[in-house]
Amino acid sequence: MKTNFFHKNYKVLTTALVVFLFLIGLAAFYNSTIKFGDESGFLIYRSIRGIVCFVYLAIIILFQKKEPNPLLNSFLVLYGLSSLLTIGYENNTLATLSMGLNILAFMMLIRAILPKVNLFKLESFHILSFMIMIVFMGFLSYQFIIMFKDMTQSNLHFIFIVLNTFGLVFTTYLGVLFNHKYSSRNTIVFLGFIVLLLFTEAFRGIAYYDMAYGDFSAHIARFILIISISLLMHYAFMKKKDEELLNNKFF
Repeated sequence: MKTNFFHKNYKVLTTALVVFLFLIGLAAFYNSTIKFGDESGFLIYRSIRGIVCFVYLAIIILFQKKEPNPLLNSFLVLYGLSSLLTIGYENNTLATLSMGLNILAFMMLIRAILPKVNLFKLESFHILSFMIMIVFMGFLSYQFIIMFKDMTQSNLHFIFIVLNTFGLVFTTYLGVLFNHKYSSRNTIVFLGFIVLLLFTEAFRGIAYYDMAYGDFSAHIARFILIISISLLMHYAFMKKKDEELLNNKFF
């Protein structure tokens, strides 16, 4: 009964959830910044990414008619835990562990997509596209990382940031290949989730290290994140052909 109600009112409930979570982020920002020193607001503001992940994970588990993909669920768990650790991001150990969990989260996505695309049978166009993407994104990522290298907590933390960046770039490329191979509404939605996740990470870094746009970049990152995870939830609920199903095995 609850499942039927949810799916019948899916669009309205999803839109309301997006607005509600974004407003929570704004309220937490107000309490922690404008009111100066509200500790509860600060904790919620720092952990909002985790709250978003665990809220959508709970919805997927409760209302998905078919068995959820454990790799995608693991991504949400690891990505959410990474967010919770950013509460103490000024601490070297917590910052490094947070970034390590981020890397593991992207590895879950890579594991889910990689078996669906054959990297050894790529056309020359895709190989060239991959090389251009790696060089271009690698250059931008390198410039971006170098900008705040001195602001990282330690060498290991910096290495994890580099691995996290290139892991996300590789995940994005796999998403492009996955969509190109099957070219369906399902794969487009999944690709949208990955691309928005890429922008989320970019604006999150800009916001934390205060590089540009001030506090506005943090709100952009939060909003894009909510839309991105909403697309992941939407993908989980969509009907798929067998060939469009992502890998669901860890090994």
